[in-house]
Amino acid sequence: MASRVRGIILVSAMVFSGILFATPVHGENVDYIVDVETSLGVELTANDVTLNLFPNNHMFEGKNLGVLVTTNNPTGYVLSMTSTGTNLVNTADSTKTIPTLAALASGYTEDTFTTNRWGYRVGTSGNYFAYTSGVIIADKRTLVDSDITTVGFAGKIDYSQSTGVYSLPITYSVVANYVPRNMQRMKKEDCPTTPSIVVDSRDGTEYYVQKLADGNCWMLDNLRLDPTTVSLNDLKGATNASDTSLTYLKNGGGSGQYPASGVTASSWQNSLVLPYVKTDYINTVPASAVGAGSGKTGVFYNYCAASAGSYCYNSGVGNATEDICPYGWRMPTSSNYQAAYVSYGSNVNNFRNALSLAIVGSVSGGSLAGQNGYARYYTSTYYNSGRMMYMFLSGSPNVSDNLERWYGASVRCVLK
Repeated sequence: MASRVRGIILVSAMVFSGILFATPVHGENVDYIVDVETSLGVELTANDVTLNLFPNNHMFEGKNLGVLVTTNNPTGYVLSMTSTGTNLVNTADSTKTIPTLAALASGYTEDTFTTNRWGYRVGTSGNYFAYTSGVIIADKRTLVDSDITTVGFAGKIDYSQSTGVYSLPITYSVVANYVPRNMQRMKKEDCPTTPSIVVDSRDGTEYYVQKLADGNCWMLDNLRLDPTTVSLNDLKGATNASDTSLTYLKNGGGSGQYPASGVTASSWQNSLVLPYVKTDYINTVPASAVGAGSGKTGVFYNYCAASAGSYCYNSGVGNATEDICPYGWRMPTSSNYQAAYVSYGSNVNNFRNALSLAIVGSVSGGSLAGQNGYARYYTSTYYNSGRMMYMFLSGSPNVSDNLERWYGASVRCVLK
């Protein structure tokens, strides 16, 4: 949204845009709908930006203008100046003009200011710069209830230039920064057809998502949620898992492990020790990352974590119905990966690019292996009491392989 105010008159403008929010209620298929208006306004705190230039009195003339922006947008705004030209025009004789300064990275002081030129600066001190239409004068990335940006204009002429009032109508445009769509509030029909950023409300992490050729809405990034850093209350109602499973995941038992009866800790390959995740490589960006995703490695989950505590080691029979994906999303099945592969002509490069699948390896016995060699992605598809199906990607993807649940592998999510 944008609000535009001409710089030669005093104007106050407000722009409102309705944004739809849906808050999931845990355990029930209910959406609570609230209409929230995002306000955005701009007001000039001075009545004009004209310069009175009379070389017989003083060659340099400056004036400050305040631009007040008010908004409740949590990601701030961008304020810019635009115009149909860059010359100041004499109000009594339009054939008399003053061009802006030549572009100079360091700008100009009053002493070095070029004669018969004009320029601007942001703030009440510092150097002046060449004016270009569309120049950004404020870029705020956080919530700012109200904010004044001071813009200084100055010109300098000698006796070869006609005296008088010189003016240039400038439009001040303020645009609210994009607020990523909340993943937990998305519906399948809302899925974008181009890579777009959404946010996981559990920890504020942003992901790229897109509707792909198989018709599903896929995450184009590996999941990066570390459940040990998120409160149980924040997980409940925002995760595809029951309260019991989430409590199981968060709290563990005994020495911090949850093996089946009679299973020793060594049988778990040191991978199911709480927090059930390997986060050492959470911000690694592998050189082999492709496609439109962020390329971040993400968290490596064993299946106890991937299933949000519902399928640990040899517990759980049948396909996993609970997982660590955001509310309204789920772990893909083996068939989902296969269908996506076929939808891209069974071409591994097209498939890998479409899903932005980074070759990040996996974790075994607490150590990372296979980075830049292969990738393992868990699915919700059951194999046997100690194994689940996963998608193995090295050459062509193999969706019929199975993996012991203590391995640390990557997780993607698809919209239900």
